[in-house]
Amino acid sequence: MSKYKLVEIYKISGQIKLETGLHIGGDEGVIEIGGNDNPIVRDVSTGNPYIPGSSLKGKMRYLLEWYTGNINSNGKVYDKLPEGIENDVLLNVFGATAGGNGKKGPTRITVKDVFLSENSEKEVKRMKEKKGTDTELKTENSINRLDSSANPRNLERVPRNLVFNMEINFKVLSIDNKNEIEKMIKDGLKLVEIEGLGGSVSRGSGQIKFENLKIENLFNGQEENIDLDDIKLGD
Repeated sequence: MSKYKLVEIYKISGQIKLETGLHIGGDEGVIEIGGNDNPIVRDVSTGNPYIPGSSLKGKMRYLLEWYTGNINSNGKVYDKLPEGIENDVLLNVFGATAGGNGKKGPTRITVKDVFLSENSEKEVKRMKEKKGTDTELKTENSINRLDSSANPRNLERVPRNLVFNMEINFKVLSIDNKNEIEKMIKDGLKLVEIEGLGGSVSRGSGQIKFENLKIENLFNGQEENIDLDDIKLGD
């Protein structure tokens, strides 16, 4: 009998509130003069802005790789474990390259696409009716340090104060330490809240706040609240 037995599945749910405008790029298509050369990604069925689960998962993993030191001497991340190391929580949670020695069982985490809350959907609709658009355009300049020439561009952003509903599931196998997996995911969320999400973070975009977080055992229904302010990084 396989030792890889599914023991539990947990759900972490809550909201993402935008503290500043958010840019996650979509299909540029045809750009007209004076138009938007950096559009956001949108839900095909509604046309509303959304946050792809892959964007949130990718940012969590990226920050955790640096936080945990899963970086080799060339500045690249490990897609499999160095020789002599048999297991790694980060690779188990987020997955490893096919054939890598670091992944024990299936990828544990599932990050779902993040859609607007009901109230924010109504707010987006009001914005479209009043202004003809549900986004903002931020003009940014890239300065050539050699000749000081400017390269202006427009960046489309989802406005601040909008709220998105998020959901993350994670599996626990019989070989896993549930607390280690949960801590890894909470640390990832904390790091994203500190750093930001999406593009142009270093220029002020993508600052977010996770709110009303809770974790639920989907097998027995037990749940408890999560407060990221209680997460102390570096412990």
